[in-house]
Amino acid sequence: TLRSWRSVTLEAGDTLQVGPVVSGTVGYVAISGGLNLTPVMGSCATYLRGGFGGVDGKRLSPNSTLEVAQDILEKEQDYQLPQPPKFTTLGLTQDTSEQDPPATIRVIPGPQDDYFTDAAWHEFLTGSYTVSKESDRMGSRLEGPILDHHPDKNSEIISDGIVPGAIQVPGNGAPIVLLADGPTVGGYPKIATVITIDVPKLAIMPPGSQIRFEVVTPEEAEVLLRTHQREMTDLITAIEPLEMTFEANLQVLYNTSLVSGVVDALDMP
Repeated sequence: TLRSWRSVTLEAGDTLQVGPVVSGTVGYVAISGGLNLTPVMGSCATYLRGGFGGVDGKRLSPNSTLEVAQDILEKEQDYQLPQPPKFTTLGLTQDTSEQDPPATIRVIPGPQDDYFTDAAWHEFLTGSYTVSKESDRMGSRLEGPILDHHPDKNSEIISDGIVPGAIQVPGNGAPIVLLADGPTVGGYPKIATVITIDVPKLAIMPPGSQIRFEVVTPEEAEVLLRTHQREMTDLITAIEPLEMTFEANLQVLYNTSLVSGVVDALDMP
């Protein structure tokens, strides 16, 4: 079993077994040198809906083979983080189980918050939502208070640009937070937009997770983003060579017969 927050060098024939994800919906394995994949529009990510990117645009299956792009002929130095990373801007101190309070997701109002009634806005900020099992990489669909559109407005708009984190509210009043595979334009009013650093936090939450929304200003969101970027830089700077240490179990040694006998070399014939 390997400790987290460290690298490991595999020799030819070695096997690394990665266990199941115990928190959130994704896990990450970084490979030194990268993989030999063909970029599509500058990215090697897999887009399942479009069937391109990654390995033939498909999920990895048993016995899938991934080719390392860079040959590593000599054993590399392994590295570690002395302490697990702590991001003061994310507020990830609690799990997302049913016993825990809803996780806070920070938003900036708009750009079409005027398309909703005052009661809907109040429900949006005071109620809690559950991440639906219908969620995917396109969007996190939320179950909770229904948001009524303003009677003087429409439940649809002329399609305009969308960014990851935009919260669309279609005619049924159930909000959808658009994520990495979301569209670039859309025709539903957007009541608010999740700030940049909280989008990944929401994206990895499994179905059943509880969330609530909190309003921040664009200026506050920018400060949080810059602080997060500094913390990420500090995290990378803190990576250091892994020191292999071994602590002897003295009790085991004391109980083990290490020497079966001795001889005097001068007495040898």
